[in-house]
Amino acid sequence: MQENLKGKAPFMEQDIVLVPCNPGLSKHWFLLVVLPKEKQIFVLDSMAASFTKPTIINAVAKMWRIMQEIDNSIDANQWLFATNTPKDIPQQQNNYDCGVFLCFFARSLVLQSAVPSNSVPAFRCHMILELHEQELSNFTEPSIQANQYYAVEYDKSWYFGRALRSPDGNSFVSFKFLHSTLSNGERVFNWPRRDDIDTVHSSCVFFGPAVIVGIGPFNFPQLNEVQQVYQWLRKSRKGT
Repeated sequence: MQENLKGKAPFMEQDIVLVPCNPGLSKHWFLLVVLPKEKQIFVLDSMAASFTKPTIINAVAKMWRIMQEIDNSIDANQWLFATNTPKDIPQQQNNYDCGVFLCFFARSLVLQSAVPSNSVPAFRCHMILELHEQELSNFTEPSIQANQYYAVEYDKSWYFGRALRSPDGNSFVSFKFLHSTLSNGERVFNWPRRDDIDTVHSSCVFFGPAVIVGIGPFNFPQLNEVQQVYQWLRKSRKGT
């Protein structure tokens, strides 16, 4: 274990140590953070309770035992141990976004930036981009703009739609949806004979704005990327 924790400097000289935790068969990820120079260990949990969970207590205790193996002179009385409550940091609204929130928290600590609260679909896309480019890049919470095209998850599938306006105060927005067909083996999009308009929550938007090409039927150059993101979303939900 000590070998896994060795870096360019001794463990106790590191500025920050980030430990993703998924104990036992809990199927829930949370982030354990060690600040050796400040003598602090704390946990950031996107599904926090009003009490300290046993899984968190066990994770902190295990981390402490490992640290004692590295340096047996550390004194628990000189350290601060803490975890968040549901009101302290943004919380997930479902049973499968814990991994994304863990990345939110880790990124915010490293880059000293705010934790996005309502941009999980957009941040998933941003993570894929960063993994592809193998470097961090600025992430800003997107705002849905009127007359721009977005990929929207809807009724166990997804569609491209044009936003008719920006989200209202409750984060709902109306879309006019395109319908897809196959033309010479290629997926293309066009407006239906009767307008297909519906209002959805902005959290259903998982990609965009997207570029539209043509005068009808239309093409979306980012179609393959959108399909990959959507399949990744479905797979991540089934696995949690």
